[in-house]
Amino acid sequence: MTDTELELPQGWVKQAFDLCISNIIGGDWGSPVKEEIDNDFVKVQVLRSTELKNWKMEKGSTAESRIIKKSSLEKRQLHNGDIILEVSGGGTKFPVGRSVLITTSITDNFSVPIICSNFFRKITLSQFLDPMYASNFLDYYYGSGETIKFKNQSVNIQNLKTKEYLSTLSIPIPPLNEQKRIVSKIEELFSRIDSVKQSMENTKLQLEQYRFSLLKSVFEGKRLVKTGEVCDGIVPGRYKPQKFDGDIPWITTPDLDGLYISKSKKNLCVSKEEVKKVRMKIMPKQTVLLTCVGDLGRICITKNEVVPNQQFHGFVCTEKILPKYLAYALTIQIRQMFSASTSTTISYMNKTICNNLKIPLASSIEEQEQIVSQIEQGFSLIENTTQIVESSLQNLQTMKMSILKQAFEGKLVPQDPNDEPASVLLERIKLKN
Repeated sequence: MTDTELELPQGWVKQAFDLCISNIIGGDWGSPVKEEIDNDFVKVQVLRSTELKNWKMEKGSTAESRIIKKSSLEKRQLHNGDIILEVSGGGTKFPVGRSVLITTSITDNFSVPIICSNFFRKITLSQFLDPMYASNFLDYYYGSGETIKFKNQSVNIQNLKTKEYLSTLSIPIPPLNEQKRIVSKIEELFSRIDSVKQSMENTKLQLEQYRFSLLKSVFEGKRLVKTGEVCDGIVPGRYKPQKFDGDIPWITTPDLDGLYISKSKKNLCVSKEEVKKVRMKIMPKQTVLLTCVGDLGRICITKNEVVPNQQFHGFVCTEKILPKYLAYALTIQIRQMFSASTSTTISYMNKTICNNLKIPLASSIEEQEQIVSQIEQGFSLIENTTQIVESSLQNLQTMKMSILKQAFEGKLVPQDPNDEPASVLLERIKLKN
């Protein structure tokens, strides 16, 4: 987003964002809450990057309870109109640099003061900038992907070049009254878009419910049998290979993506010699793999020989059952799996539990083939509809960016010649200070 991309109308000025800030300070992580708090300390709720994931719905309600010094709270307590800027954290999907506006609807949710963690900067704006207007501009800039240019990558964490970012970022500033009109119009248009978005999200949920209902209906009334009656169970070795220099894919749960699996996402492979040395197990082609530790019930079918880690149980189908049929039949047994599993810190199904899981069995291979075909036709329709919904959701986000672009080009609301020009406002505030 270059300067030429935002053409400004008369009465507007451009200003480096750091010159629009009256105060900026890093957050505080504090210490764990104790039963007895010293007089110099106070209990607070600390906003982290985690809270940004579902900010609109949760409004930071999952913030961490900590204690900090009272002297720190005086400088760092968040108030209406403050903006918090993420300077460390982020990830692949959401790079560092996100920001949120603190409003009374946020602060009123807490019974104790709120602050941000040391992964953020608390920003208090100058008087000539409407906080909501500034927040919308930061969202627009972040959404454009430009923020990534100011990212530093350390070993495991992303850091924002904060000083360079804020001094380089140039914000278009209209008259203060026009800022408020722009904010009002953005809220109006975004409200309509969000209403449509919510409808789309509900459709996605309904499609998932239909997926489960379809599976449930095709298996209804079928005779229940234990998996051990129609499959040979294989338990992987418990040890991890020391060398990855072979040609047999080494499979772990992060590699699962879809019904079939053929290789490791990291292209890790082991040799038969390593398999023998570490006492692992090779699962043959068309083995149905089931996660049996922690996240129970994730299922895939091997396209070729693989060596899975100990988080899986393997089912080699006999002539009584088709691998695809077994995979779909196991999909609706999640509740049974968790009910049968043993659990200390994580859920776990041993060989006996896995081989005693009950599944609905069609009377013949021909009927199984018909059921698989029926499921896949239904799933294909669901997948196509889901893609349409996802495309529509992306279009809604594009519409939001288009609205913001118009807003910051002065094309969203009409200008009022009676508004005090932004340049005059800035000069007046400078003289006051």
